[in-house]
Amino acid sequence: MLKNYKYILLLVLVCSAYAGCLKTPPVLYDHSIAFTGNTKGLIEHCGCKIKRGRILERSHLLKKIAAGSKETFFFDGGNSITSIQLGRVKLLKVMEYMGYSAYFVTAYEYKDLQLFFNDEIKGSSIEFSSAVIADNEGRPLLKPFIERSFGREKAMFVSVTGHTNVPGYYNDIKLVSPGEAIEGIKIRAGEFDWIFLITDFPEMDLWIKEAGIKNVRYIYHLDKDFTVEEPYVSVSGAQVFTLNSSGQFFWQIGMKYENSEMVPRYILNDVKMGVPIDKDLKKYLEELK
Repeated sequence: MLKNYKYILLLVLVCSAYAGCLKTPPVLYDHSIAFTGNTKGLIEHCGCKIKRGRILERSHLLKKIAAGSKETFFFDGGNSITSIQLGRVKLLKVMEYMGYSAYFVTAYEYKDLQLFFNDEIKGSSIEFSSAVIADNEGRPLLKPFIERSFGREKAMFVSVTGHTNVPGYYNDIKLVSPGEAIEGIKIRAGEFDWIFLITDFPEMDLWIKEAGIKNVRYIYHLDKDFTVEEPYVSVSGAQVFTLNSSGQFFWQIGMKYENSEMVPRYILNDVKMGVPIDKDLKKYLEELK
């Protein structure tokens, strides 16, 4: 009889352990936005004192976010598609594999990579967008903005980036001026509950305030090559995010309904050595090379 009890107890313990291994990760958020930028297309760790930025660790963290969210929206703010280590076309396939939904193109990138953005992105599952890149007649060459819904809230994601004062720098394309771009945002702003703005203009916070656009909730500043642990509030009232280059960190905005209100939480993800790697992506990279 005692042996039977021991057998039953052992069976219960084994089954419990097995069930624990198969347990689905808890859903922490109704919606999650995660974004990178200025990664320079690096797939390995940066040469920093603390090794950070490898794409294998980033992919693991993105998968973890996806597992803990009912819906996700992953995007890159730009200056990330040129990859000496892997090549642009292969990097695009890797970003698709990792679950990126959108890429916001800077004018710097477009000028140097027109053939890529005109031809190679066709058929990609990733949406490409810029509010400033147009042809010589002023017609948008990419989507002027990207629209997403988060529960009952409708959001505009828009990028106003990539200008230079060097004469003749953009002979073959026309750039919509910041003023024109802001006016275009203002015209459509009333259609959205909030706006996420990607920019490299230090003055953008003030310009938004002066334009009277009151629903810019988030601003990602590509021009600031540093990371703060918490977003700060701009003069326009928006939450401002910054990131180091080379993909060392990335931000997550986790949104959860509390008392019928969508409450955001801001999580800074550290892509450092020691974070588990995405073994499936490692295998995929080996197949691509």
